[in-house]
Amino acid sequence: MALSPLNAAWIGLVVPGLPQFLLGKPLRGILALASTVGLFVLGFSLLGERLWHLQAVQGSGLLRFFPILLQPEMGNAGATIAAAVLRETDSPDLLRAVLLPRDGEHLAMLATGFSGIASVLWASDAFWLASGKPKLRVPPAAAAAAGWLVPGLGHVLAGQKSKGFLVGGAVLAVFALALFVSGGHGIDRPAYPFWWAAQAFCGVGVLFAALVTGPMQMDSYPELLELGIVLGAVAGLMNMMLMTDAWAVAERGDDAVVRDAEEAQA
Repeated sequence: MALSPLNAAWIGLVVPGLPQFLLGKPLRGILALASTVGLFVLGFSLLGERLWHLQAVQGSGLLRFFPILLQPEMGNAGATIAAAVLRETDSPDLLRAVLLPRDGEHLAMLATGFSGIASVLWASDAFWLASGKPKLRVPPAAAAAAGWLVPGLGHVLAGQKSKGFLVGGAVLAVFALALFVSGGHGIDRPAYPFWWAAQAFCGVGVLFAALVTGPMQMDSYPELLELGIVLGAVAGLMNMMLMTDAWAVAERGDDAVVRDAEEAQA
């Protein structure tokens, strides 16, 4: 079935995997559905109403059912809107339940948040497929996704190994510094959800935080906690730019990578 790139992208944001199915890539469609809706359902099954506590502003009216302020989950628009439509009615007992911490909530919030980023990446993949451009060794969306999970990996896969190690190492160094100066508490989504929306673009970093440092008890208030929070967000935004660059490198193809290497040696 023929789809324009823009149509493929917005359909993918609403129903992950559907444009890949329509474009004759069923395996990609299954992977897209499993890695977006599957992750969201996994996290939401534990969080329930507590998920909406992560919004910058509690929406009312139609915004209650289109929670555009819930980031990065809203990248997975279909699943997020469906969950919002099924929300329970607000009540004092429900509000108290929402504010109570839950075991495993760091990983659950990681799963729902990652589902939004993954949805955008799969929508980008659908855009690329629908554009009808030549097949490449590394699809641009795959390079961007690899760079999201492990900073610099997208460049390595696309052929720019030295650049990948250099820029990826810089991102990880900033993220590690953020954890160090904040005593491990600077990347904590339940406590600082708005900053986490930026920090989440350093995939392996926030995964480590969710598994190790996030659940730790804070015995004393770190003097440089705010600096750590900001540095974590800076690392995430740095990596978001690297993801975009990894896409561009992969899009230019193998010939461009070889040409860049030859120019560097000249």
